[in-house]
Amino acid sequence: MDAPSTVAPAQSHSSARAADPEVSSVLSLLRRLFPLYCALVAVVTYGYALYDQYQLDGDAIAYMDIGDLLRAHRWAGIVNGYWHPMYPAFLSLGHFLFRATLANELHAYYLVNFGIFLLEMVAVVAFTDSLLRLRDAMGDAGGAAFLLDKYPLRYLGLAVLVIASQRELSMAKVRPDALLQALLLFALAALLTHLATSRLRYAALMGLALGCAYLTKSFAFVLALLCILTLIVFRWLW
Repeated sequence: MDAPSTVAPAQSHSSARAADPEVSSVLSLLRRLFPLYCALVAVVTYGYALYDQYQLDGDAIAYMDIGDLLRAHRWAGIVNGYWHPMYPAFLSLGHFLFRATLANELHAYYLVNFGIFLLEMVAVVAFTDSLLRLRDAMGDAGGAAFLLDKYPLRYLGLAVLVIASQRELSMAKVRPDALLQALLLFALAALLTHLATSRLRYAALMGLALGCAYLTKSFAFVLALLCILTLIVFRWLW
């Protein structure tokens, strides 16, 4: 008598989807067009960095001043209980790389924001891929079909990032929020990958990303506690 099949429902369904010629052709097209899509996203956002209206306020001036203190090695004015040094360090690096002067300093900082946006794109891809990795590791007990595969999820994540960059994280805002988002996404990607693989180095990478996020904005401290709690609860339940 033959042994019963041990193939999980989720694996069987994934194999059936991959064998479907229509689905396979669509996924192949999305995979080939993904580099072009990333380039288009970068070009559109670079236009915002060039032509977006100025949105300076007191916080922006404070971060620019801390960047000036970093370049002058005036450490006593850098560390304080309200402003965090990570984003001013990025501004200071951009000021140095672009040889900024008083005439073009603000534009150099907008290019720094664009560089941070490119970092966000990498973080979004890392986060969506980690979601899929954890999903595959856990399996699907109910056998239900997932709507989005790897590349559709990447497309969706980058599209949401572009919308957020136009509405909330404008290139013209000299603010640390975009950098904070990138670091938190890297931290969550490392957390999910650790949960999927049980490899300790991903937990260490999560801690590193959360530490850098805290140096960007103090809100990251709360999320760090939640990530540690999630790690403990997930290991206890599953």
